[in-house]
Amino acid sequence: NALADDILMARARLFINQKDYARAVISLKKIADEHPTELWGDDAIFILGDIYDNNLNDKAQAKIYYQKIITDHPGSLWINEARKRFRVLRGDATGA
Repeated sequence: NALADDILMARARLFINQKDYARAVISLKKIADEHPTELWGDDAIFILGDIYDNNLNDKAQAKIYYQKIITDHPGSLWINEARKRFRVLRGDATGA
């Protein structure tokens, strides 16, 4: 339900602001797993990739989430950034 996703996303953003990435991941995964096609679905997936990439230093997990945007959400506003970051992690592009 949309309200539950709004609450989960608000909680995730709060945890991110507090640098509590483990708890942010829990909220974001709940959105991504239970409502991937709802309003916050692609946002949650991209933010998961970003957290794994830039905060938890788990590049393999980050690639999985960026790939998920590319394959499952081709119309997402995040698609270009996800492609760029995926290529960088794969090693065939620079961050520029």
